Amino acid sequence: MLGCASPMSDELIGKHLGTYLVESRLGQGGMGVVYRALDERLRRTVALKVLPSAFTSDASRRRRFEREARAAAAVTHASIATVYEVGEHEGQVFIAMELVEGATLEPHRGVALPWARRCASGGTSPGAWRRPTSGRWCTATSSPTT
Repeated sequence: MLGCASPMSDELIGKHLGTYLVESRLGQGGMGVVYRALDERLRRTVALKVLPSAFTSDASRRRRFEREARAAAAVTHASIATVYEVGEHEGQVFIAMELVEGATLEPHRGVALPWARRCASGGTSPGAWRRPTSGRWCTATSSPTT
């Protein structure tokens, strides 16, 4: 079975997950490893977020992974990658999404970004969204430290 058994494993590179040929590793987070891949059917480059094999048998983790995909797929916004597919190939669960080229946000981890500072100073109620005319696209639960 294909998989990323350890957080540093690159055994998927050069292999297929469905119609996707995994080309390189882009990074990893709490819910999986992200790879650059080629969608051979549509001839486009995508990002594949793969749930580690150690978590595929954990129903709670799978639900959370799929909930993340549904939440992202429900929103159309230039700042959110488009979700193309949630799939499974030989027991490996993945999300295929738009690959957004550019710099990583890693250097900004733990640093308040301008939109977060605006949100924090806005005095909005929890869960409220601001309209674009206010210059704020964020939830009031965002804080300047996240």
